[in-house]
Amino acid sequence: MPFALTSAPLPDRAVAGRHLAETTPTFPNGLSPSDAERSRIVDEMDLHGRIPDEHLQAVVRWITHYFNFPMGFINILGSTHEKIIVKAGMGDDPFPAFPRGGSICRYVVAGNHPMVIPDLSQSPLLPDNQAPHDMGIRAYVGVPLTDDGTVTLGTLCLTDTCPRTFSESQLELLMSIAQTAMRYLKGDSGAAPWMAHQQGHPWEEFHRLGVAVRNDLWVAQQPISLAVLPGASTRTVQDLGAVSAFFTLSESGDALVCYPLSDEAQAKTLAQDLIDASGWQAAAEIFDADMMETWPELCERALEGRV
Repeated sequence: MPFALTSAPLPDRAVAGRHLAETTPTFPNGLSPSDAERSRIVDEMDLHGRIPDEHLQAVVRWITHYFNFPMGFINILGSTHEKIIVKAGMGDDPFPAFPRGGSICRYVVAGNHPMVIPDLSQSPLLPDNQAPHDMGIRAYVGVPLTDDGTVTLGTLCLTDTCPRTFSESQLELLMSIAQTAMRYLKGDSGAAPWMAHQQGHPWEEFHRLGVAVRNDLWVAQQPISLAVLPGASTRTVQDLGAVSAFFTLSESGDALVCYPLSDEAQAKTLAQDLIDASGWQAAAEIFDADMMETWPELCERALEGRV
């Protein structure tokens, strides 16, 4: 096997599929005792002035597409303002900064834990968050972006203009993706499994994301498929043909592409489009997951099928 697959148990369906209640903030004022030091570190990092790169943009596009939320963001919370450094679903408007006192993300950063608000209009937090509500935000899901588990820089979050529910397995997936986003914020350009790579093969990232996606789709009883593409087509893999697809490369140079929410027929069409675009005369091999098949088992079956 070209990489080590470690089994991760599927979550209990009754628990993982449960709609999460609104999160109670650890610090209702959105300020932790260590916030002054945290803010100083963030301000010195000057992430507020960072120009969004294609990798972070890919992360945010992916979460909005997969979770079907109209808006997604990467926000950095400094001493006085929250700055949106990456966004999807807000058009081409300039990247705004907001006074942190009106930011829902401040609760995530202060407590260093995820925050779910199914309906802000019915939330006890509404009086202190009137500005987001006036902007039309009704639902909010945010997870912390933490540097080495010590300093929380900001959030990866989703918002909607109507009430939404979010499950435990979805939250686990969003937290997994936040780890990849954090690596990009730190300058690791080889972290995301949905971008083309010139250096290294991100097996670990691909596997970690795959486990979380498979678990979520297993709970929702939705399909997931893997496609094995010939090596000559991997240069076109960055144009995956499906926003929620992600990939890695095998030692032989083949691309292993995951198509969430796609059955065998749908994945075959998407994968063949990639091969046709590359000019390589070959057929993609498709492996769709059995109902009880875990992610490691699916990957192993696909890779063994190419031997």
